[in-house]
Amino acid sequence: MTVVWATPADYLAWAELDSAPPGLGRALTAAGSAVRSATVTARYDTGADGQPLDPDVTEALQEAVCAHAAYLLDLGDTTGAATGTEVAVGSVRVKRGDTTALAAEALRILHDAGLAGSQPHVIG
Repeated sequence: MTVVWATPADYLAWAELDSAPPGLGRALTAAGSAVRSATVTARYDTGADGQPLDPDVTEALQEAVCAHAAYLLDLGDTTGAATGTEVAVGSVRVKRGDTTALAAEALRILHDAGLAGSQPHVIG
């Protein structure tokens, strides 16, 4: 079961927009996957539907997905296909941002909520 933490309506409210930018659906899907990867070791209670039971956790995951989706949309690469693309004109080189890494704002949101740990929790 794929858990959706942010919908297009959530993004529009978060970004304070009236209409969806092109590629929003793809950006939210990619952002959700990136946030899932970043929180693979996070511990929180979920319901039968896989959604967090704690509203603060729900809010943090939603905001992180929206922040990463905004990053992907700003870069203009919602699929990661252009990651690492470099263009040179004379002595000027321009390299595209890395869309495979979690956006700094999204990581900060997860970190502040205690969801961005990188170490597994060992009990016992």
